[in-house]
Amino acid sequence: MSEETKPVRCGCGGEAKVISYLSRDYCKMAYYVRCVECGTETDDLFSEAESIEVWNRAMGERTAKVETVEKPNVFKCSECGQYFHSTAWGSPVMYCSRCGAKLDWSGNE
Repeated sequence: MSEETKPVRCGCGGEAKVISYLSRDYCKMAYYVRCVECGTETDDLFSEAESIEVWNRAMGERTAKVETVEKPNVFKCSECGQYFHSTAWGSPVMYCSRCGAKLDWSGNE
């Protein structure tokens, strides 16, 4: 893996690692990037390069508003429309796992 294709450091300062595994559902390799310090991670993708690209975009300066949906604890990214859940026992999702935008929760907390 060349320097330009490595995941950048997480916003918390932690090191990011590419995790690969054999997907039982699709019988092919899947990848995600995860911070070893805070646990922030991307969705599972079927390309290592794409998982790194999503991660690196997430650690950039782009932000997206969190939009509410008419279902309890369900929100979506204003940038790409990705849906996600927010639970009372976890911290809010910080980055969209699809487009990588940093999520702005103002008005939804």
